[in-house]
Amino acid sequence: MDALKITIDSDSLDDLLDLYQWMNNDADSRLRPERRTVPETGAMGAVEYLDLIVASGAVTGIVTCVCAWIRYRRPTITVKFERSTGDVTISGENIGRPEEIVAEMEKMLKHE
Repeated sequence: MDALKITIDSDSLDDLLDLYQWMNNDADSRLRPERRTVPETGAMGAVEYLDLIVASGAVTGIVTCVCAWIRYRRPTITVKFERSTGDVTISGENIGRPEEIVAEMEKMLKHE
């Protein structure tokens, strides 16, 4: 199993909370992200993100869920998945190519 850090390019915490709820309510994917808060480097305040443990074979469900959420919210939002081996971004520009996103994410998860 691998851990992914999920961030959103939005100034609104509401967007991150909405994605959190969307993922938790998606019965098909059974995604259970955890909300995390860390102090922001060099500034007062904190940064919130989601932490998701990814089981083998769950990548397609993650991509499908996030692409649907972006379509539902607004196509200008960007969701970034990060780990030490790289990152993958899903946005309105690439949600029409989920197979490519799945391949990128699987490649990122295979690198140790």
